[in-house]
Parts: sequence; C-alpha cells; structure tokens
Amino acid sequence: GSPPPPTSFGVPPPTSFSAPPTSFGTQPPPPTMNNGYSNMTNNMSNMNLGGSSSAVPQMGYSNQNRRESLNTSVGKPAPKINPNQMPSPAALDNRTIVRYTTVCDGNPPPVATSQWIANDNGNCNPRFVRLTNYSIAPTADAFASTAIPFAAVIQPLAELQVGENQVLTVNHKDGPLRCHMCGTYINPFVRWVKGGKAYSCKVCENVNDIPTEYFAPLDGYGKRTDLHLRPELSKGTYEFVAMEDSESKKPKSPLFLFALDVSFSSVSSGMLHAAINSISTILNASIMKPSIRVGFITYDTTIHFYNLHKSLQQPQMMVIPDLNDIFLPIAQEVAFVKYSENKELVDALLQKLPTMFQNTKITEAAVGAAILAAEQALKSNGGKVLIFQSCIPTIGPGGLKKRNDQKLLGTEKEKSLYNPQDPYYVSLAKQCCASSVSVDLFLFPNSSYIDVTTLGYVCNLTGGQIYLYQNFVYQRDLARVYQDLTRNLQREFGFDAVMRVRTSSGFAPSSFFGGFDLVNGDEMKFAGIDSDKSVVVQFKYDGKVEDKSEPFIQVAMLYTNSEGERRIRMHNICLQCNTAAANYFRGTDCDAILNVLSRITLNEAPSANLSAMRKSLIEKLVAILASYRKLCASTSNMGQLVLPESLKTLPVHIMSLIKSVALRGGDVNIDERSFLHHLFKSILSPTLSSALIYPRLYALHNIPQDCGDLDEFGYSKMPPMTQLSVDALTPDGAYLLEDGLHNFLWLGPALSSTWISDVLGVDSNWDQLDTNSVTIGSFDTEVSKKNQQHSLHNQKTENLFPSNSNCKGKNSSRTTFSKPFT
Repeated sequence: GSPPPPTSFGVPPPTSFSAPPTSFGTQPPPPTMNNGYSNMTNNMSNMNLGGSSSAVPQMGYSNQNRRESLNTSVGKPAPKINPNQMPSPAALDNRTIVRYTTVCDGNPPPVATSQWIANDNGNCNPRFVRLTNYSIAPTADAFASTAIPFAAVIQPLAELQVGENQVLTVNHKDGPLRCHMCGTYINPFVRWVKGGKAYSCKVCENVNDIPTEYFAPLDGYGKRTDLHLRPELSKGTYEFVAMEDSESKKPKSPLFLFALDVSFSSVSSGMLHAAINSISTILNASIMKPSIRVGFITYDTTIHFYNLHKSLQQPQMMVIPDLNDIFLPIAQEVAFVKYSENKELVDALLQKLPTMFQNTKITEAAVGAAILAAEQALKSNGGKVLIFQSCIPTIGPGGLKKRNDQKLLGTEKEKSLYNPQDPYYVSLAKQCCASSVSVDLFLFPNSSYIDVTTLGYVCNLTGGQIYLYQNFVYQRDLARVYQDLTRNLQREFGFDAVMRVRTSSGFAPSSFFGGFDLVNGDEMKFAGIDSDKSVVVQFKYDGKVEDKSEPFIQVAMLYTNSEGERRIRMHNICLQCNTAAANYFRGTDCDAILNVLSRITLNEAPSANLSAMRKSLIEKLVAILASYRKLCASTSNMGQLVLPESLKTLPVHIMSLIKSVALRGGDVNIDERSFLHHLFKSILSPTLSSALIYPRLYALHNIPQDCGDLDEFGYSKMPPMTQLSVDALTPDGAYLLEDGLHNFLWLGPALSSTWISDVLGVDSNWDQLDTNSVTIGSFDTEVSKKNQQHSLHNQKTENLFPSNSNCKGKNSSRTTFSKPFT
C-alpha cells in the first residue's frame, strides 16, 4: 500500500503559512489544483502554448490525406491547410495495449508514449535502449545522405512493466565469459563453433574457448540445446555477479544523507516543515531498502552534524563553525544508521529540528560548504546526498551573486547565464563523482533567483536530479514534495558505476550526453544512477558494415546496487544493414530522434545563443525531410507535403520544442529554463521528453465507458487524446492538459453541474465555482473513479508528479490555455 502522509510533530507552523496537522494512518494529502490565477499565466507558458491560441502547431492526422496537395492556382489565394489532416501526436492510439516481441527485423518498437508490453526475445527491451534507426546503411556516405542522427538512448536501470520479462541474474563462479580480444561479454548473438566448445565474438569475431563445465551440445541449427536455461544466451538484458577483479572498491550498502537548509527563508516558507514531514513519513513507511543507512546534517552559516549512536539518550549536534575548513567531526558509523535499528533517535531528531530553528534570524545558507561536508562524510563508502535549499548561497565557498538580468535574454550574452558562475561547483562536482557521491537538489526559490545553472552542475555531473518548486506554498505543494521524495528513495538506485558501449565493426561510439563524467574517452563514470536516468550515445562510421549483416551493440554497466552487491548490467541489441534507402526511413524511431536532437541542441546552450539553436533544429528537420523526398519520393509533385510514415509527427514535435521554455525567445524565468535544460540533458527518457514537448489534452467530461478498466496485467485503458486546438474545446466540456510537469484543468462555462459535483465534489454551478479551492477528488461515483484512474496512470508511467492549476473558460471561440479566465 501507499505510505502514510507526511506527519506533523505538534510543532506549530510559522506564521507565514498555515499547515493543517496530519497524522500517521490517514490518507496523504492529494496534490491540489489551486495555484490561483496569479500563477496561471507563467505556468501555462511552460506547456509550450505561447501567448495565443496558435502558439502550438494545430495539427491532426488522416492517413488517406497525408499527402494532401498544397498546389495553388495562379491568381487565386492559397488555400489554408486543414489542421485535421496534418500529422499529430493526438492521433496516437493510446488505448490499445500492444504486445511486442523484440526481434531483429529492422523495424522500430512501439511508440514510446503508447501502452505496450515487451517480450525479450534476444534483443533488449526498448525501455532500456532505443535507437534512432534500426536499419542502417553499409557506408558512412550512404547513411549521411539521410541526415538522420545515428544514436542510442540508454536507460540502463529502467523499470519494467507488469507482464514483462524481469532481469535475471547470472552467477558464474569464475566470472562472466568475455572475449579475450575485445572484452565483449557473452550474449545471444555469438556464433558457436568447434561443436559448441568455442564461440566467435559478435564484435571482433575472435574465437574463444569455453570452460568444460559450460559446454552444451548444439542442435541441427547450430544453437545450444540449453538456451532456455541460460539468460545470457537467450535474453537481451541480464545481469552478471561481478567478481573481485571487477570491483573498484569493496562493495557496501549506499549511505543516504539528508542535508537541510535551516535559514530564515527555509523556516518561514514552510520548506523545512515539508521536508521533515515527508522524510519522517517515508522512513516510517519502510519503503526504502532496509540495508540503507541514513544520516542528517543541517546548515545555515555553519554546518551541523548529528550523532545518532543507539547508546545515546538523544541526538548530539556537532557544529563546524568555519565554512572554509570543512571536516567530518564524528565517525561515519554514528553519523549514519539503519532507521529500523535507531528509530527512536531519528524520530527524536526530526521532531526537534523545527523547534530548534523556528526563531532563527539567519538569512544565509551555505550550500556549497554543505555539499563538500556531505562528500567528506560519504566518500569512503559512496551514496547520495539530498539537499533541500531555499535561497541562493551568498556566503562560504561557492558563494554566488544574483545574475538574473532579464535584459540579457535574446542577446549574445544570454549564454553566460547557462554556464556556472563559480568554478568551485565544477571542481566540487568532479570531487563528488570521484567519491561516488550523487547529489540531488530540492530547490524552493519562491519568487527569488537561486541560480539553477550553477547549483545544478553538481547534479548534472554526479547523476543526480533537480526538483524545482517555484513559488512554494506549503498547503498546496506538500503532497508534491512528499511524492517526489518518495519516488526518489523508492526507485532502483546504483552507485559507483561505469558504463561502456561496444559495437561490431564498421561504426563506434563518438559522442556522449548525460549525467556522468567521461573517462578514458569512452567510459561513462556515474557517481550514482537510478531507474529514471538515461544517456545518449552517438555513433559514427569508422569503416564499412557488411550488407545484410546484423550490426551489434552491447551496453555493459558495472555498478553497486542498493543491497551493496556489485553487478554488471548487460543490454544487447542487433540491427539490420541493407542498401535500400526506404528501409532506413522505415526503421527510424521518432521518439528517439526527438530525444537525441533535443539533447544535442540543448547541450550547446553554454556556448551558442538560442536563436542559433532554434535555427539549427529547423535545419536538421528540413534536411531529414528533404532527404526522404530525394531518396524515396522523388516522383511526388513539389506541391505535395510528403512525410515518412515513421516520422510523420517529427515536424510538430520540433516546432513545439522550439516554442518551449527551454528554447523560445522572449521573457522567461531563467531558473525554469535552466531546470528544463537539466531535465532534457540528463534525465528525460523518450517517453517523457515526447510528452513534455507536446502536451496531451484529454476530454474528461466524455470519457469512454471502458476507460479505467484494468486488464490481467493491471494496465488501464486511457481516454483518447484530443486535438491541441481551440476548436476542440467545447463550452460544455472539462479538459485536462498535461505534460508530466504541469496539469491544467479547463472547465467550460456550460459544464454540467452534475459533473462538477461527481468529480470535484462541489455542489455548485460553473458561475459560482472557485477554482482556487477545488481539485479532482476521489468520490464513490463512476466518473470520479475513471478520472482518478487516469491521473494515477499518468503519474505511474512518467514517474514525475506535476503541479496542478485550474481555470474557467469563457464563452468565446478564442479561448486558450495561455492565460487565466474569470
């Protein structure tokens, strides 16, 4: 079941906010949808909708009209393009659950944002690895003519869905079998020779003998007769138990350190209460692995460690007064404890912290020194630190200045805003990475600037994550903090990881993008990595790939799991190679291409201006479509819109990306833009990036009868998506617009009072409805249950918990989501 709600310890909240007390055993407060009109304009702009109803391309899709002619007659005005006959992500079938078997046939997997269950049949599950192209050309020139990037989006610890093959562990007493020449691990695509006593490596074709005890006879097709008993010979994904010689350090269970800003802004805003209540609830719910040890530090103008040894009657505070002389004042054994064994002391500490600092007048919080102190505490073991920060650090090492000058936006100097302003954080990030310390930042800047770019650099390099709570309000946002922290601590986490990608002859890894430190040219070093993190590896040709061969890619990641065990996670995938240009486009994965292009583009933010980045994206899109016309549709009339079937939604996705906060011009919040850059460059999987770029609109008032029904695997049938167009909004409708980070509920002026009562729990008509005080509740009505099931499904698939806002639509054809309505 779900953990209990964040808990109040009887400490009255600060006078600047009102927090109704909660207690163990009650339902956690649901995410509310009452941001109010004051935040609606800024929040709506985060969903790529701009300031008018035409800000997002108004596109639909009709297969029979996909090549509608754009020819015009001389002397006649050009006809308008019918948006309902243009390709659109809204046309995606998100209701049918696809059963997909991984095969090497050159075709892409199901669309990332659809519902599907994969059966691992030798090629790894697409949740782990998605390629931009599953059918490639024999030569560099031939593939370059398509203008399609050749890359892989890799999410090595991705969560599998119910009904999918879980990752099996293989334990060879002498270690996993590897090629003696190139180091490639044994996999389902090796070729067996010498009657099964040796195998030919898929990467270098070197012949490797196998131990006698590993031998099995071959069948008439040259396959081993024990394939179904050995995951490493039949599955695309599996894990090896790592041997002693593979270990960079003796494996231990990771340490988790909570670092809490206790300055005036932290207390007065409610951030400290929200963090403590959420942490306490999660610890009491026992959702973390029992082997994990936890510790706590607090900080303002000094750093405070806490001795939690079980022999003590109460926690002891140890203070580091000099921010320029950071050291570990207590032994690691008493700073970090298992909650189950030290519950009384940990609970006592969490209960006392709000009282200890409730009257503080200190306005500074030295987060630079706090991260260094955390690194010192964790470096002998490895683990992660979760920082809760409410203001920009102005003192101690890494003290920063406010540089949010809106006048720089749109100028050549804007790119300086996306570079760390203090090199201290660059060196600190490298130090944390070397110590296998991952850093997560929970930032609560309210209306002030906190410099996400500089602070976030540590997260980017160490495999951590940034959580941004702009204009934090305790009553409204407590549930989101709690849910975000729960997800962070509950998901699979590995640390001290090294990942390498090997390929068969003809091509090789060339560029790497993500939250890691690149060492030795091709090894990705992760201080920490979890199930939500992904990286991009771009390939280049360094020779010729044999026609009609099966090019091979193997991803191997050595890491320590949450139980303190060293493992080697393997992902294998084979492609197709041929000379037919039509197959190159047929084998493209639109979601992977979008993810790769967005990361490559945003990676240039520190050195290129945004207008050049937007232009570069358009040029890349045009090059792909022009190549398709030249290579595959040269006989089509020049006036026809010709799109490859697999990439039919790429243009609207690219245009939406250009209009997003991450790239668009105009007046934007610099911290929010930097936050989105972090998400795109270090975290977003193809599933979430596609949704974040092109929001989804659902008609909640007209949900099909079977919506919310669960199949045998627990999958929920979703309502169909609605066209992102003003014309799609009807006065009697209720619509949910969501992109993974934000939810907006739009209520039409003719909306039924029955629907308002059943779903919102308010006996009121539209005119009397207060959007600041309503939310989609959980009531014992059929329509309420279906809406709740829909919301839970989106959170489960995206692993992000969005902020929520409501607005009332006015009775006008020009109604848009870009501004609030009264």
